[in-house]
Parts: sequence; C-alpha cells; structure tokens
Amino acid sequence: MSQPHPDHLPPSKLGTKSYWDKLYTTELTNHASDPSDIGTIWFDDSDAEAKITGYLSGESSLPRDTTSFLDLGCGNGSLLFSLRDGAQDSDDDDDDDDDGREQRKQQDRWTGRMLGVDYSPQSVQLARQVSSSSSSSSSSSAGKSRDNISFEEWDVLSGPWKTVLNGQQSEGWDVVLDKGTFDAISLSAGGDGDGDDDGEGDGDDIRGSQGDQGNSSPRRRPNEGYRPRVLQLVRPGGYFIITSCNWTEPELRAWFEGDDGFVLHGRVEYRSFQFGGHKGQTITTLCFRKR
Repeated sequence: MSQPHPDHLPPSKLGTKSYWDKLYTTELTNHASDPSDIGTIWFDDSDAEAKITGYLSGESSLPRDTTSFLDLGCGNGSLLFSLRDGAQDSDDDDDDDDDGREQRKQQDRWTGRMLGVDYSPQSVQLARQVSSSSSSSSSSSAGKSRDNISFEEWDVLSGPWKTVLNGQQSEGWDVVLDKGTFDAISLSAGGDGDGDDDGEGDGDDIRGSQGDQGNSSPRRRPNEGYRPRVLQLVRPGGYFIITSCNWTEPELRAWFEGDDGFVLHGRVEYRSFQFGGHKGQTITTLCFRKR
C-alpha cells in the first residue's frame, strides 16, 4: 500500500489542456519561421536534461543499445533528443577536435526504442517537426537517428494501452520519464483537464472520478490516478524517473512509493541553496524502480 498523499496544490491554468494547446500552437509557428527555435525546454535553467542523461549513464544495468524509453508529456521532444544525441558539449571540451567530440557522443548515445507521448496534438506535431528539421539539416549520425524516435498523441490518464504497450514493450518499458508532467496534472481541477466534467475516457478514465464511497465522497483530483497508470507502463525491474518543481523529495515519495510497486532507487543532485536555515533545491529528480 502507498502512504497517504500530500495535500493537493491549488488548481491553475497550467493544469488545463487549453493552456498547453495554445502554448504549442505558438511554438509551432515560431519553429516554422525559425527552425533553430525549438520552443521551451522545461527546467533548462537547472540543466535538468544533462543531469538526467548523466544519471542514466551511471546505470550499468541499462544497455545503451537496447534500453527502451517512454517520455510522458514529451513537449517538443527535447529530452529524448538529448538521450539519442549523446553527450552535450561543455566548456571542458574546447580542446577536443571534431572527431573526438563525435566519438564521445557515439559512446554516450542511447539507441533503443524511444516513444514520446503528449495529450496535446500540437505538442506531438511540434516534436515531429523539430525531429524532421534536425534530421534533414544534420549530416551527423545523431541527427539522422532522430528519425527513429516516435511521437504519439496519448493521454496518460485515459489513453488506450495499446498505443504505448505494444511490441517488445507490451509488458512495459525499461525507463519511463516524466519531466514536469505530474506537476501539470497536479494543477488540474478535474474534468477533461479544462475544469469541466466532460471527460474523454475509454473505460479507464480517472480524471476527476468519485471515490469508493459513491457520490457523497470527496471528488478525486486527476493526479491521484497517475501512479497506478504509470505503474502499468514500467516493466518489472524497470525505472520511473520523475522531475518536479512543485513537489519535494518526501512529497514525491509519498505520492509514488508503495509495497505494491515503486521503491526509491536514486536521485539526481542539483545545485542547492540555503534559506532560513534550510537547504534545498529548486527542482527534484527521483528514480523509482518497479519491484
């Protein structure tokens, strides 16, 4: 059994589908005008993607050529692109020649199956557009390999399982990623994500459903149904890596740990700060392993 969850966050427009559809419509237009503008990379100010890929590089149990990745709420696809492209250049690499950089990137690339999903069709269109433009403009093998990353429209709270659980991943994925998606869902009031009750379920929709006591019980918030859905997406022994700016480590553990599924496996370290005698980070990334 999982432990009692923390208090809910107040609903916000960031928890509505209309907000994200509008955002990605704007970013689609911007990218069409300027292919170098790929849109927002969430938590970029904390260097989250480089930190996450660096953490994964230390997991010896994950082969680079076969490990499968499912990204929940993929946005513009940047996290999967960073995994596929390999090591990012840093100031320490100034003395390396082009051949040295390319060789290092080849060693750091993850080449297994990758799928990014998002409930916003505009997000999926943007990710595909960014992938296509980078592949066509790049002469490197990294750019060309982006063609092998798939993006699909899928709602993690209510989408049909066959969209994501199929082929060699019919029993789950090796690594499931969440970079800000649980945050957004935690800001949703319910209904279809826009604050109303007109859901689009397929028989397994947990958006704003009632509790076990019937109509007299408190209304469930959508994020309460996130964990059981994610559990089914991770293979036994696989990993769920979540990054959040709204929840602390103890709060994330309260949301996801439990005897029936996830156990804390590790964490990503970020630059910390001190305020009022307390030490903390602006974001948290935890890695849970499925029993």
